[in-house]
Amino acid sequence: MDILQVPGKSYKNAITQIFEIIIKIFATIFLISINCNKGLDKICCSLIYSDVISEFFSFLLNLILYHFDIKKYTLSRSYFKNMSKKIIKISFPVAITSHIRSGLSSLKQFLIPHMLELSGLNYSLAISSYGLINGMVLPILLFGNFFINSFSTLLVPEYSRLLAGKNYIRMKTICSNIFEYIFAFSFLLFGIFMCFPNEISLLVYKNIEIGKFIKIFSPLIIFIYIDNVIDNILKGINAQLGVMLINIFDLVITILIICFIVPIYGLNGYIFSIFVSEIFNFIFSYLLLKRKINFKFNMYLFLVKPCLSILLSLLITRLISPIFSILQNSSIANIFCFILIYIICLLSQNKNKL
Repeated sequence: MDILQVPGKSYKNAITQIFEIIIKIFATIFLISINCNKGLDKICCSLIYSDVISEFFSFLLNLILYHFDIKKYTLSRSYFKNMSKKIIKISFPVAITSHIRSGLSSLKQFLIPHMLELSGLNYSLAISSYGLINGMVLPILLFGNFFINSFSTLLVPEYSRLLAGKNYIRMKTICSNIFEYIFAFSFLLFGIFMCFPNEISLLVYKNIEIGKFIKIFSPLIIFIYIDNVIDNILKGINAQLGVMLINIFDLVITILIICFIVPIYGLNGYIFSIFVSEIFNFIFSYLLLKRKINFKFNMYLFLVKPCLSILLSLLITRLISPIFSILQNSSIANIFCFILIYIICLLSQNKNKL
Protein backbone atom coordinates (compact mmCIF):
# COMPACT_ATOMS: atom_id res chain seq x y z
CA MET A 1 0.00 0.00 0.00
CA ASP A 2 1.37 3.39 -1.00
CA ILE A 3 1.82 5.45 2.12
CA LEU A 4 1.19 8.66 0.14
CA GLN A 5 -2.40 7.55 -0.43
CA VAL A 6 -3.12 7.19 3.29
CA PRO A 7 -5.47 9.99 4.43
CA GLY A 8 -3.85 12.58 6.72
CA LYS A 9 -4.47 12.16 10.42
CA SER A 10 -4.71 15.77 11.45
CA TYR A 11 -5.79 15.01 15.02
CA LYS A 12 -2.36 13.55 15.78
CA ASN A 13 -0.66 16.72 14.58
CA ALA A 14 -3.03 18.77 16.75
CA ILE A 15 -2.31 16.55 19.77
CA THR A 16 1.45 17.01 19.44
CA GLN A 17 1.09 20.80 19.10
CA ILE A 18 -1.13 21.02 22.20
CA PHE A 19 1.23 18.72 24.08
CA GLU A 20 4.21 20.91 23.11
CA ILE A 21 2.49 24.09 24.30
CA ILE A 22 1.48 22.51 27.63
CA ILE A 23 5.04 21.28 28.23
CA LYS A 24 6.42 24.70 27.31
CA ILE A 25 4.09 26.49 29.75
CA PHE A 26 4.91 24.21 32.68
CA ALA A 27 8.65 24.19 31.88
CA THR A 28 8.70 27.99 31.67
CA ILE A 29 6.84 28.43 34.97
CA PHE A 30 9.04 25.88 36.73
CA LEU A 31 12.39 27.20 35.45
CA ILE A 32 11.56 30.88 35.97
CA SER A 33 10.31 30.18 39.50
CA ILE A 34 13.73 28.67 40.26
CA ASN A 35 15.81 31.38 38.55
CA CYS A 36 13.68 34.51 39.05
CA ASN A 37 16.06 35.88 41.70
CA LYS A 38 19.28 34.92 39.92
CA GLY A 39 19.46 37.75 37.41
CA LEU A 40 18.30 38.51 33.87
CA ASP A 41 20.76 36.09 32.27
CA LYS A 42 19.30 33.12 34.17
CA ILE A 43 15.75 34.16 33.30
CA CYS A 44 16.62 34.38 29.58
CA CYS A 45 18.31 30.98 29.76
CA SER A 46 15.17 29.58 31.42
CA LEU A 47 13.08 30.70 28.45
CA ILE A 48 15.52 29.08 26.03
CA TYR A 49 15.62 25.84 28.04
CA SER A 50 11.82 25.68 28.13
CA ASP A 51 11.75 25.94 24.32
CA VAL A 52 14.30 23.13 24.01
CA ILE A 53 12.43 20.90 26.48
CA SER A 54 9.06 21.41 24.75
CA GLU A 55 10.58 20.74 21.30
CA PHE A 56 12.26 17.57 22.59
CA PHE A 57 9.05 16.13 24.05
CA SER A 58 7.10 17.13 20.94
CA PHE A 59 9.65 15.33 18.78
CA LEU A 60 9.51 12.30 21.06
CA LEU A 61 5.71 12.11 20.84
CA ASN A 62 5.81 12.48 17.04
CA LEU A 63 8.39 9.70 16.87
CA ILE A 64 6.21 7.39 18.99
CA LEU A 65 3.10 8.09 16.89
CA TYR A 66 5.10 7.52 13.71
CA HIS A 67 6.46 4.23 15.08
CA PHE A 68 2.94 2.94 15.76
CA ASP A 69 1.62 4.14 12.38
CA ILE A 70 4.42 2.69 10.27
CA LYS A 71 3.74 -0.80 11.68
CA LYS A 72 0.37 -0.82 9.94
CA TYR A 73 1.94 -0.76 6.47
CA THR A 74 4.06 -3.38 4.75
CA LEU A 75 6.63 -1.62 2.64
CA SER A 76 9.23 -3.23 0.40
CA ARG A 77 12.98 -2.65 0.65
CA SER A 78 12.94 -0.96 -2.79
CA TYR A 79 10.32 1.48 -1.50
CA PHE A 80 12.60 2.62 1.32
CA LYS A 81 15.53 2.90 -1.09
CA ASN A 82 13.59 5.08 -3.52
CA MET A 83 12.11 7.10 -0.69
CA SER A 84 15.56 7.74 0.80
CA LYS A 85 16.74 9.18 -2.52
CA LYS A 86 13.68 11.41 -2.73
CA ILE A 87 14.15 12.62 0.84
CA ILE A 88 17.83 13.47 0.23
CA LYS A 89 16.95 15.20 -3.03
CA ILE A 90 14.47 17.44 -1.19
CA SER A 91 16.17 17.86 2.18
CA PHE A 92 19.73 18.65 1.03
CA PRO A 93 19.00 21.88 -0.89
CA VAL A 94 16.46 22.90 1.77
CA ALA A 95 19.04 22.32 4.52
CA ILE A 96 21.65 24.42 2.70
CA THR A 97 19.25 27.31 2.08
CA SER A 98 17.96 27.01 5.64
CA HIS A 99 21.47 27.45 7.06
CA ILE A 100 22.04 30.45 4.79
CA ARG A 101 18.75 31.93 5.93
CA SER A 102 19.60 31.38 9.61
CA GLY A 103 22.96 33.09 9.16
CA LEU A 104 21.43 36.09 7.37
CA SER A 105 18.68 36.34 9.99
CA SER A 106 21.24 36.40 12.80
CA LEU A 107 23.24 39.05 10.95
CA LYS A 108 20.10 41.16 10.51
CA GLN A 109 19.23 41.03 14.22
CA PHE A 110 22.82 41.96 15.09
CA LEU A 111 22.88 44.92 12.68
CA ILE A 112 19.61 46.58 13.72
CA PRO A 113 20.69 48.08 17.11
CA HIS A 114 24.10 49.02 15.66
CA MET A 115 22.58 50.88 12.70
CA LEU A 116 20.08 52.61 14.99
CA GLU A 117 23.06 53.87 16.97
CA LEU A 118 24.63 55.24 13.79
CA SER A 119 21.44 57.20 13.15
CA GLY A 120 22.16 59.29 16.26
CA LEU A 121 20.45 57.31 19.01
CA ASN A 122 22.48 56.36 22.06
CA TYR A 123 22.99 52.66 22.79
CA SER A 124 20.26 52.44 25.45
CA LEU A 125 17.67 54.18 23.27
CA ALA A 126 18.61 52.06 20.24
CA ILE A 127 18.17 48.83 22.22
CA SER A 128 14.98 50.18 23.77
CA SER A 129 13.46 51.06 20.37
CA TYR A 130 14.45 47.68 18.94
CA GLY A 131 12.98 45.87 21.96
CA LEU A 132 9.79 47.91 21.88
CA ILE A 133 8.99 46.89 18.30
CA ASN A 134 10.22 43.29 18.38
CA GLY A 135 9.38 42.48 21.98
CA MET A 136 6.15 44.40 22.59
CA VAL A 137 4.42 45.53 19.39
CA LEU A 138 4.95 42.61 16.99
CA PRO A 139 4.09 39.85 19.54
CA ILE A 140 0.71 41.54 20.15
CA LEU A 141 0.00 41.84 16.44
CA LEU A 142 1.09 38.28 15.71
CA PHE A 143 -0.78 36.50 18.50
CA GLY A 144 -3.40 35.46 15.92
CA ASN A 145 -0.71 33.44 14.18
CA PHE A 146 -1.31 30.81 16.86
CA PHE A 147 -4.74 30.12 15.33
CA ILE A 148 -3.35 30.29 11.79
CA ASN A 149 -0.51 27.85 12.55
CA SER A 150 -2.89 25.40 14.17
CA PHE A 151 -4.38 24.53 10.79
CA SER A 152 -1.93 25.91 8.20
CA THR A 153 0.67 23.28 9.12
CA LEU A 154 -1.97 20.66 8.31
CA LEU A 155 -2.08 22.00 4.75
CA VAL A 156 1.36 20.53 4.07
CA PRO A 157 0.32 16.84 4.24
CA GLU A 158 -3.10 17.60 2.75
CA TYR A 159 -1.66 19.27 -0.35
CA SER A 160 1.01 16.57 -0.61
CA ARG A 161 -1.77 13.99 -0.71
CA LEU A 162 -3.70 15.95 -3.36
CA LEU A 163 -0.55 16.43 -5.44
CA ALA A 164 0.27 12.71 -5.24
CA GLY A 165 -3.27 11.93 -6.42
CA LYS A 166 -3.04 14.61 -9.15
CA ASN A 167 -6.25 16.14 -7.85
CA TYR A 168 -5.54 19.60 -9.25
CA ILE A 169 -9.13 20.81 -9.31
CA ARG A 170 -9.52 20.02 -5.62
CA MET A 171 -6.28 21.90 -4.91
CA LYS A 172 -7.68 25.04 -6.57
CA THR A 173 -11.00 24.77 -4.75
CA ILE A 174 -9.41 24.35 -1.33
CA CYS A 175 -7.02 27.21 -2.02
CA SER A 176 -9.85 29.63 -2.86
CA ASN A 177 -11.91 28.55 0.17
CA ILE A 178 -8.93 28.90 2.52
CA PHE A 179 -8.14 32.39 1.28
CA GLU A 180 -11.71 33.54 1.83
CA TYR A 181 -11.53 32.61 5.52
CA ILE A 182 -7.95 33.78 6.03
CA PHE A 183 -8.63 37.18 4.49
CA ALA A 184 -11.73 37.55 6.67
CA PHE A 185 -9.79 36.63 9.83
CA SER A 186 -6.79 38.82 8.93
CA PHE A 187 -8.97 41.85 8.18
CA LEU A 188 -10.79 41.37 11.48
CA LEU A 189 -7.56 41.58 13.47
CA PHE A 190 -6.33 44.43 11.27
CA GLY A 191 -9.56 46.31 12.03
CA ILE A 192 -9.23 45.72 15.77
CA PHE A 193 -5.63 46.97 15.96
CA MET A 194 -6.25 49.85 13.56
CA CYS A 195 -9.40 51.09 15.32
CA PHE A 196 -8.46 50.39 18.96
CA PRO A 197 -4.66 50.76 19.23
CA ASN A 198 -4.63 52.93 22.34
CA GLU A 199 -7.20 50.79 24.13
CA ILE A 200 -5.17 47.64 23.45
CA SER A 201 -1.94 49.35 24.48
CA LEU A 202 -3.47 50.39 27.81
CA LEU A 203 -5.06 46.99 28.41
CA VAL A 204 -1.88 45.01 27.75
CA TYR A 205 0.99 47.30 28.76
CA LYS A 206 -0.70 50.09 30.76
CA ASN A 207 1.10 52.47 28.40
CA ILE A 208 -0.58 54.49 25.65
CA GLU A 209 2.69 55.28 23.84
CA ILE A 210 2.83 51.83 22.25
CA GLY A 211 -0.56 52.42 20.66
CA LYS A 212 0.86 54.49 17.81
CA PHE A 213 3.22 51.66 16.82
CA ILE A 214 0.39 49.13 16.99
CA LYS A 215 -1.58 51.30 14.57
CA ILE A 216 1.40 51.76 12.23
CA PHE A 217 2.12 48.03 11.99
CA SER A 218 -1.51 46.84 11.91
CA PRO A 219 -1.70 46.63 8.04
CA LEU A 220 1.14 44.09 8.12
CA ILE A 221 -1.19 41.58 9.81
CA ILE A 222 -2.88 40.87 6.46
CA PHE A 223 0.40 40.18 4.65
CA ILE A 224 2.00 38.14 7.45
CA TYR A 225 -0.96 35.88 8.17
CA ILE A 226 -1.73 35.13 4.53
CA ASP A 227 1.95 34.61 3.72
CA ASN A 228 2.09 32.02 6.51
CA VAL A 229 -0.67 30.00 4.84
CA ILE A 230 0.86 30.41 1.36
CA ASP A 231 4.23 29.11 2.59
CA ASN A 232 2.66 25.95 4.00
CA ILE A 233 0.69 25.31 0.82
CA LEU A 234 3.87 25.72 -1.23
CA LYS A 235 5.69 23.27 1.03
CA GLY A 236 2.88 20.80 0.46
CA ILE A 237 3.25 20.96 -3.34
CA ASN A 238 7.02 20.44 -3.24
CA ALA A 239 7.92 24.11 -3.67
CA GLN A 240 9.74 24.46 -0.34
CA LEU A 241 12.99 25.36 -2.08
CA GLY A 242 11.24 28.32 -3.71
CA VAL A 243 9.95 29.41 -0.30
CA MET A 244 13.47 29.30 1.15
CA LEU A 245 14.94 31.25 -1.79
CA ILE A 246 12.28 33.95 -1.40
CA ASN A 247 13.11 34.16 2.31
CA ILE A 248 16.82 34.50 1.52
CA PHE A 249 16.25 37.28 -1.03
CA ASP A 250 13.93 38.94 1.47
CA LEU A 251 16.67 38.90 4.13
CA VAL A 252 19.29 40.22 1.70
CA ILE A 253 17.07 43.17 0.73
CA THR A 254 16.20 43.84 4.37
CA ILE A 255 19.86 43.81 5.40
CA LEU A 256 20.69 46.28 2.63
CA ILE A 257 17.93 48.61 3.81
CA ILE A 258 19.12 48.30 7.41
CA CYS A 259 22.71 49.10 6.36
CA PHE A 260 21.96 52.08 4.09
CA ILE A 261 18.56 53.49 5.12
CA VAL A 262 18.39 52.99 8.90
CA PRO A 263 21.59 55.04 9.65
CA ILE A 264 19.96 57.97 7.83
CA TYR A 265 16.32 57.74 8.94
CA GLY A 266 16.73 55.90 12.25
CA LEU A 267 13.64 54.22 13.67
CA ASN A 268 11.52 55.24 10.67
CA GLY A 269 14.02 53.46 8.44
CA TYR A 270 13.74 50.32 10.54
CA ILE A 271 9.93 50.43 10.32
CA PHE A 272 10.28 50.85 6.55
CA SER A 273 12.54 47.77 6.38
CA ILE A 274 9.91 45.65 8.16
CA PHE A 275 7.20 46.76 5.72
CA VAL A 276 9.41 46.10 2.69
CA SER A 277 10.39 42.67 4.05
CA GLU A 278 6.86 41.46 4.73
CA ILE A 279 5.30 42.87 1.55
CA PHE A 280 8.14 41.55 -0.63
CA ASN A 281 7.81 38.09 0.92
CA PHE A 282 4.04 38.10 0.49
CA ILE A 283 4.05 39.25 -3.15
CA PHE A 284 6.63 36.76 -4.39
CA SER A 285 5.16 33.88 -2.37
CA TYR A 286 1.73 34.69 -3.79
CA LEU A 287 3.08 34.85 -7.36
CA LEU A 288 4.82 31.49 -6.89
CA LEU A 289 1.62 29.93 -5.56
CA LYS A 290 -0.39 31.43 -8.41
CA ARG A 291 2.02 29.89 -10.89
CA LYS A 292 1.88 26.48 -9.21
CA ILE A 293 -1.88 26.48 -8.51
CA ASN A 294 -3.86 28.74 -10.82
CA PHE A 295 -6.63 29.36 -8.28
CA LYS A 296 -9.29 32.03 -8.70
CA PHE A 297 -8.72 35.28 -6.80
CA ASN A 298 -12.17 36.60 -5.87
CA MET A 299 -11.79 40.34 -5.33
CA TYR A 300 -15.18 40.70 -3.65
CA LEU A 301 -14.82 37.79 -1.22
CA PHE A 302 -11.18 38.40 -0.35
CA LEU A 303 -10.99 42.21 -0.16
CA VAL A 304 -14.23 44.13 -0.70
CA LYS A 305 -16.42 42.17 1.73
CA PRO A 306 -13.98 42.34 4.70
CA CYS A 307 -13.30 46.06 4.10
CA LEU A 308 -17.02 46.88 4.02
CA SER A 309 -17.53 44.82 7.17
CA ILE A 310 -14.78 46.74 8.97
CA LEU A 311 -16.26 50.12 8.00
CA LEU A 312 -19.77 49.12 9.07
CA SER A 313 -18.48 47.61 12.32
CA LEU A 314 -16.52 50.73 13.20
CA LEU A 315 -19.44 53.02 12.38
CA ILE A 316 -21.97 51.05 14.43
CA THR A 317 -19.53 50.55 17.33
CA ARG A 318 -18.83 54.30 17.50
CA LEU A 319 -22.55 55.03 17.50
CA ILE A 320 -23.36 52.68 20.38
CA SER A 321 -20.11 53.13 22.34
CA PRO A 322 -21.69 55.68 24.78
CA ILE A 323 -23.81 52.80 26.08
CA PHE A 324 -20.65 51.01 27.26
CA SER A 325 -19.15 54.12 28.91
CA ILE A 326 -20.79 53.20 32.22
CA LEU A 327 -18.94 49.89 32.29
CA GLN A 328 -15.61 49.54 34.07
CA ASN A 329 -14.03 47.81 31.04
CA SER A 330 -15.69 49.83 28.31
CA SER A 331 -12.72 49.29 25.94
CA ILE A 332 -13.15 45.51 26.05
CA ALA A 333 -16.89 45.90 25.49
CA ASN A 334 -16.26 48.09 22.43
CA ILE A 335 -13.80 45.59 20.97
CA PHE A 336 -16.17 42.65 21.49
CA CYS A 337 -18.98 44.68 19.97
CA PHE A 338 -16.78 45.43 16.94
CA ILE A 339 -15.98 41.72 16.53
CA LEU A 340 -19.63 40.69 16.81
CA ILE A 341 -20.83 43.26 14.28
CA TYR A 342 -18.01 42.32 11.89
CA ILE A 343 -19.07 38.66 11.99
CA ILE A 344 -22.73 39.60 11.49
CA CYS A 345 -21.80 41.80 8.52
CA LEU A 346 -19.84 38.97 6.89
CA LEU A 347 -22.65 36.47 7.40
CA SER A 348 -25.31 38.87 6.16
CA GLN A 349 -23.32 39.55 2.98
CA ASN A 350 -23.04 35.80 2.43
CA LYS A 351 -26.81 35.48 2.86
CA ASN A 352 -27.46 38.31 0.42
CA LYS A 353 -25.15 36.71 -2.08
CA LEU A 354 -27.07 33.45 -1.80
